[in-house]
Amino acid sequence: MTVSQQGPLPEHHCSGASMPLPRVILADDHTILLEALRELLEPYCEIVGTVADDCTLLETAPELKPDVIVSGGDELFLFLR
Repeated sequence: MTVSQQGPLPEHHCSGASMPLPRVILADDHTILLEALRELLEPYCEIVGTVADDCTLLETAPELKPDVIVSGGDELFLFLR
């Protein structure tokens, strides 16, 4: 499978209407993973925060109001369900 490099997309376009980028929080206790995810997702998402643990995530998520949370924590997934 070939992936085309088109550069950053400032907005999503659907039927001619512009939509803001999804707001994302990244959560993981591995700094190198957070940095890699940020670099990978930033062209397509607005990264509103990164946190190193689930407790901090649960405290900051209501303030940052993300559309998506990307977390490596299995316990958090169960808690949010």
